[in-house]
Amino acid sequence: MTMTDDLGPFIRDLPKAELHVHIEGTLEPELLCEMAGRNGTLLRFRTVEELLQRITFAAFNRSWISTTKGLGRYGPSGTSLS
Repeated sequence: MTMTDDLGPFIRDLPKAELHVHIEGTLEPELLCEMAGRNGTLLRFRTVEELLQRITFAAFNRSWISTTKGLGRYGPSGTSLS
């Protein structure tokens, strides 16, 4: 058995981490609506249910714009994103 044969199971069993995500894809609709309201931002939808109906691949750009506007300059805990 070679050294690389021994490393396979070791590498497979190592904990994995997500190294790259976009906040627009990880933000829950309820939190988006809450943050937009806190930041005084009007979104293109009025309820979480309406937002969920609009989530399609074709509507991704519109959702992305609404999300970034809803975030304003503060994150979920009220801390500055800059």
